[in-house]
Amino acid sequence: MPLVIQVYIKEKQEAKYPVYRGLLIGRKRGHIRIEDSKVSSTHARVDEDEFGQLVLVDLNSSNGLVVKGEKVSRVVLTHGIIISLGRAELHVVYEDEPSQGPLSDLGTGLITEPRFKITSSPAEKDLDVKRRQDLSLWLQKLTLSTRDKVRPVQPFRPPLRLEVVTGIQVGDIWTLGYGPRQAGPHSVDLCLHEPKAPDLCFTLSPTTKDGILFETAYPDQVLLNGASKRSEELMGTESDLIAIFDTTIRISRVCDSN
Repeated sequence: MPLVIQVYIKEKQEAKYPVYRGLLIGRKRGHIRIEDSKVSSTHARVDEDEFGQLVLVDLNSSNGLVVKGEKVSRVVLTHGIIISLGRAELHVVYEDEPSQGPLSDLGTGLITEPRFKITSSPAEKDLDVKRRQDLSLWLQKLTLSTRDKVRPVQPFRPPLRLEVVTGIQVGDIWTLGYGPRQAGPHSVDLCLHEPKAPDLCFTLSPTTKDGILFETAYPDQVLLNGASKRSEELMGTESDLIAIFDTTIRISRVCDSN
């Protein structure tokens, strides 16, 4: 299902735009133009990373991108993320039905982009085809690079609960029933929005003794319980903390209430 950006000014939705690689946002130049002194002339652009994920990248603007009160330079565009630019909020959601561009002229003078329909132009259709081709090529490369490195999938017993307790994703919770699982800004598994984090921060895998194997290639940037460790087996009997710069993740077991 395609993603769209819903632009809100003072909690009122003013416009809806398709998300695609090359989409520009700015005060004077861009497909989405926001007339706000806190928005730079060309503020941000949607790019595609090597994993095929769409990311909004700050173009050295004065005020950057703000997610959950934290200033960031890039953010992976996933359903539910909210990005602040000046007085505007950009809500990234799945598209439900075709949009007519700006929904109404509410008199704020902030949104100046002309009306258009989502996924209706030949250029957008060509872009969808190219994205599918790029994704197919990436999947082929990924298959070739990992086919001799497959690790068996095993259940976590009991399942794991990961909760972000500090950082821009504070309050986010994942429940993991199986592993191995990878976390990081470029992970298609557990995506982290910490701007200073390495691409793939850490891996959690089940062990034969129902433990949890923590592994990282960045022990100086990814700390386990305040210590620098490349690998450590956890039993999950107590809460463990993984810290990646401003982001802290608590690991615990899911308790059976029955």
